[in-house]
Amino acid sequence: MDTSNDLGWDIVKNNFWETLEPPWQACLDEAWKAYCSGSLPIGAVICDESEEILVRGRNSIFQTELNDKTATNRKLLHAELAALQSLDEANQPSAMTLYSTMEPCPMCFGAWYMSSVKSLHFVARDAYAGSTNLRGKTWYLQWKNRQIEGPVPGLEKIVLAMHVEFDVRVRKRADDVVLERWKEVLPEAVEFGKALAEAGTLEGLAKKGTGVDIVINRIEDMLSSKN
Repeated sequence: MDTSNDLGWDIVKNNFWETLEPPWQACLDEAWKAYCSGSLPIGAVICDESEEILVRGRNSIFQTELNDKTATNRKLLHAELAALQSLDEANQPSAMTLYSTMEPCPMCFGAWYMSSVKSLHFVARDAYAGSTNLRGKTWYLQWKNRQIEGPVPGLEKIVLAMHVEFDVRVRKRADDVVLERWKEVLPEAVEFGKALAEAGTLEGLAKKGTGVDIVINRIEDMLSSKN
């Protein structure tokens, strides 16, 4: 598998990026910024019904320099929570959607339920911590009408592969329970993410300041070539 840092990353067969809806492009942009800042590549945005982006958020649990100096518990610095906390609900439209690159964890799922954002769209299933299956599990969760859409075919493998790459390269997770759970859902994405980590591909692109559109297009090309 060609995972070279130096050859062909700006030359792609198909411009997959241009086929993505603006909210997903914005989420991926935040995810790549998080990755380039040394944190998990997870991004989120909240949009109104016309898909205008109202607020953005990204994972920053491993980020060295934090904008919010009051944040002391880094384990809670998740993308979805950051977006929800940035929203001024008093001056926002009633129809809003939370978009995220990953299925929310229990904390972010609960925060979304407690907000006035009634719809959730996510790209990739998280077989380890994803908690959308909690919808309707209690009287309160059933009473609050919430809409959920996900995963997103095609884009899901890309997002999970990037996440696996970070976990293997930075967090040294080669064969732990997290990857095993993800492998049950998308084995190809897990193996591809491991290959990216071994080659240092994404790390090299981050250091070069490569744009997220080029990164996503090239990963999609390589995944497509395997099919």
